Amino acid sequence: MLNGADIITCSLGFPKPVPLSTWVFNTIRKVAAQGRGGKGTPIFIAAGNANPASNNQPRQISDFATHPDVFCITASNSLDEPSSYSFYGPNAFMSAPTNGNNGVGITTATVTTSDGLTLRNTYTSGFGGTSSAAPLSAGICALLLTANPNLSLEQIRSIFSQTTDKIGTGYDANGRSQRLGYGRINALRAVKMALQLAGGGTSTQPPVTPTPTPTPQPPSPPTSGIKQGKVTYKFLNVRSGPSASSAKVGELKQGDVVSLLEKVSNFWRIGPGQYVSADYIQVLANPGTVTPPATRKGKVTSSFLNVRSGPSTANAKVAELKKGAIVTIFETSSNGWHRIGTGRWVIGSNIQEV
Repeated sequence: MLNGADIITCSLGFPKPVPLSTWVFNTIRKVAAQGRGGKGTPIFIAAGNANPASNNQPRQISDFATHPDVFCITASNSLDEPSSYSFYGPNAFMSAPTNGNNGVGITTATVTTSDGLTLRNTYTSGFGGTSSAAPLSAGICALLLTANPNLSLEQIRSIFSQTTDKIGTGYDANGRSQRLGYGRINALRAVKMALQLAGGGTSTQPPVTPTPTPTPQPPSPPTSGIKQGKVTYKFLNVRSGPSASSAKVGELKQGDVVSLLEKVSNFWRIGPGQYVSADYIQVLANPGTVTPPATRKGKVTSSFLNVRSGPSTANAKVAELKKGAIVTIFETSSNGWHRIGTGRWVIGSNIQEV
C-alpha cells in the first residue's frame, strides 16, 4: 500500500494449514479497505494445489486464501473442468484457466540457462497450477482498472461475480461452487461491464449499482399461445425500446417469468414500452404458472461478517455476525448484497444459501 500498488497477487503454498495471526489478518483487511486512495486494493490469492493432501484426504482452502477480503482463485482447465489438484471450499471466489486433468498449460514468458550463469529469454507452455490462475485473474483486473480506474473494491467484486462463465456443475442457489466459485473468469464480459460503469460501451449487461432497484411487476400471466421466458441473469434491465441505449424503465430478477410478445432485433417485447435483452432470457418450452419464490435462508461462511445499514461498505456498521449464523434473505441488491432485516445488509459473497 505504501508503494502505491493498485493490485496485489500472491501464489503461496504451505505443507499444512497455517492459521492467520491477528496482525496479518488485520493488515490484509486494512490494505483491502484503504488501498488505492480509499477505493480498496483487490488482492488475489492462489487457492493451493496439493489435492489430495499427503494423507490422501481432500484438502480445503486455508491460510491467506480464506481471508474474507481477498479473491481466492481456484483452477480450471482447457476442457472447462475444475482442476483436480486445486484446493476447494466456500471461500473460492472464482476460477481461472490453467492446466490440469490433461488440459493444456498456460503459455508465458520465462528464462532458461544452459550453464547456470547466462539467462536466455524464451517461452513455456507448461506453466500451471493456481499459481498461474491467480496472476491471470489479477491481470484481467488490471484491464478493468484501465477501463475504469474509479471502480471500488466492491464494484470489482460485483463485476467478477456477475460476469463469470458457469462451467462445470455444483453451483448452489447463490450461483457459487466450492470448486469454481462463481465460475470461470471472463475478461471480455468483465471489461464491458467496467466500461459501462464508466459511462462508455454499449454492453447489454446490467450495470452494477450501489443501491437496489425496485423490481417492476412482471406482465400479466400470458394467454394461451403466447411464449414465456425466464430471466437467467441475477437481474435484467427493462428498457423503453429494443436497444441498450433506450431508457431503463424497470428491472427483473433471476427466475422471473415474462410473456414474450414479439422479438425485435435481439430484444423481446414483454409489455407496452417494455423490452429486455434476449441474451438473458430462456424461452420456456412448456409455459406454466409462476410460483412466487419462498423466503430464502443463508449461512455465514466467513469468520465474521459485518452487518451494515445499506448495501455497500460505505454504509455504517450496525452489527456483526459470526461464522455459521443463519439469516433470512428478504431481497438481494443488484450489487450482490442481501437484506436480512430492516436497515440490515450483508455482502452476498460471504453467505451460502441453505
